[in-house]
Amino acid sequence: MQVPSLIFVVSTGFGATLTMDCPFCSSARLRNSRTRAADILHLLVLRSPVRCHNCQERLFVPFWTAKEIRRATKLRREEERLRRSSEGSPRSRS
Repeated sequence: MQVPSLIFVVSTGFGATLTMDCPFCSSARLRNSRTRAADILHLLVLRSPVRCHNCQERLFVPFWTAKEIRRATKLRREEERLRRSSEGSPRSRS
C-alpha cells in the first residue's frame, strides 16, 4: 500500500499557524495517538504518532508538528466546551 504524502499549509505572519490534513481522507481533525513499543524507530528520528478523527488512520509526523496538533486539539476542545455552555441554560428537572 502506498502512503500518500502529507500536505502542510503554513500561513506566514505574526502568530503563524500550521495546518495539516490527513493524507488518507483530507480531514483536518487530527489528534495525537498513543506511543507503542513498535514506534521506537520513529521516535529515534523525532517523529510522533497522530491519528485522524474521521478515518482512524495512524501516521507519523515530525515531533514539532505533533506539538502543534496537540495545541490545536486543546483549543478546539475548549471552543466546543464554551459553545455547549453558551447554547442554553442547564436542563431543568420536571
